[in-house]
Amino acid sequence: MGCLSSDTVADCHNLTVTRTDAAGIEVRHTVFDEGSDEYGTILLPVSDGGLSVGGSVKQSPESDEQALLLKIAEDGRIEWNRFYSTQRTIQAITARIFNHGN
Repeated sequence: MGCLSSDTVADCHNLTVTRTDAAGIEVRHTVFDEGSDEYGTILLPVSDGGLSVGGSVKQSPESDEQALLLKIAEDGRIEWNRFYSTQRTIQAITARIFNHGN
């Protein structure tokens, strides 16, 4: 599967996904950095072998927090990301999109 972490670089948090094999050995390491504070809160496997990540992003200390949905391909590439202007229940969105195909 994998694990989520947040690395601090130049006072910003980058969302990091580390994919591991069954023995817990690192296979891939993906960093999502839009130049702001990115946080991951949920990581789910996707039927195509990739991973979906739900979390949040804050562009600046004065800005509102936005919801983040991220799709990582099996090979570690970031396929796409979406930001939502209001904080939504990412777990429900992720489950609906990736587990039910709607």
